[in-house]
Amino acid sequence: MSQSLTNYRVLKLALISEAGLAILALIWIYLAELQVTLHISPQALIWGAIGAVPMLIVNFFIIEPLFTNAGWYKEFRDGVIYPLCRELNGISIIVISLLSGFCEELFFRGAVQSGIGHYLGQGSGVIGASILFSAMHFGPALFRYFILAAIYLLAGFYLSAIAIWGQSLVSAMLTHAIYNYVAMSVIGRRARGQ
Repeated sequence: MSQSLTNYRVLKLALISEAGLAILALIWIYLAELQVTLHISPQALIWGAIGAVPMLIVNFFIIEPLFTNAGWYKEFRDGVIYPLCRELNGISIIVISLLSGFCEELFFRGAVQSGIGHYLGQGSGVIGASILFSAMHFGPALFRYFILAAIYLLAGFYLSAIAIWGQSLVSAMLTHAIYNYVAMSVIGRRARGQ
């Protein structure tokens, strides 16, 4: 698998998939005439920066130690996450982190959450966006990695809360980008050290 997953291929895949989400989001936002708040304020930046810390603590100090010996966790880590992160250089990690933070949050929180919330209420928007966030990260392997999918569902709820508390989608984008940068950097180092 590592032979086919070079730094260039992972970066190219990320660019294509994240750009696709951004385009879908912009079309949805435009056609549905949704109001998406992207203002950069001290409050949004503070919530965004601080918001990554609990996610990192939960991931590296609770989830990982709790499940590290579980077969499904090892399979996902060694078969999916390590190969994706192993080949990435620092610039690629920065680019992918920024892209995923911006594009995924624009799609999930900006278009999906706002779209569903516009018609069914904010709570329904949060639930719908979080379910889709989890499902799209696992695709057909959703039930195979059900526990991780449930954790991603909770992460979706958390990112929605960050966007609401920060009063801007920028908060969730920043949290997501910082989390991805630190997680991919740490995981990449571990994967290369195997």
